[in-house]
This record gives sequence, C-alpha cells and structure tokens, in this order.
Amino acid sequence: HGAGGASVLTYKVSKLYKMATAFTMAHPYGYTRLMSSFFFDHGDQGPPNYNGNLNGVSINSDGTCGGGWVCEHRWRQVKNMVKFRNLVTGESLQNWWDNG
Repeated sequence: HGAGGASVLTYKVSKLYKMATAFTMAHPYGYTRLMSSFFFDHGDQGPPNYNGNLNGVSINSDGTCGGGWVCEHRWRQVKNMVKFRNLVTGESLQNWWDNG
C-alpha cells in the first residue's frame, strides 16, 4: 500500500500475491526480501498501534497472526517457497522456458 496505489500487489489479492512471491523465491536474481504486513483499509494507514505505540503480534491457535497483522511469511505457500529457496541457493537456473 502507499505509493503506487492499486498497482501495488498486497495480501488483499492473496492468490496473485502468493504466485508472485513463489516466482520471486524461485528465481535466482538479486537479494530476495520477504515482507509481512498488516491489515489496512486505506493506503496511508499505518501499522496497528495504540496511542502511537506499535502493537505486538499475537499468534492465534491456528498459527495465523492476530492483532491486525497479516504475517504473509506464515502462509503455507510462502513458508514452503522459503524452504525451496534455501535448498536451491547457489544453483543456476536451468531449462528456462517462456511462451513469449
């Protein structure tokens, strides 16, 4: 959210977000940074807080985050791609194919 408006991919379109994250984690380019975020209703909204003090992240019984946090890094698909990335780090990309 923030700069970029509707063109920024966020947790709100979770299927596309997970696919984009999977591609990023699978592709050996640059330094991968995985972000986790918080629920928001408008683009200039800040993280969950009380009187300006950032709220801690609570973990629900099902392993998801509470307290206004999304915690995309806990999503099954994202966790699995982190494991994949860790296993293939240092390997070259082979048998690349595209239809373009």
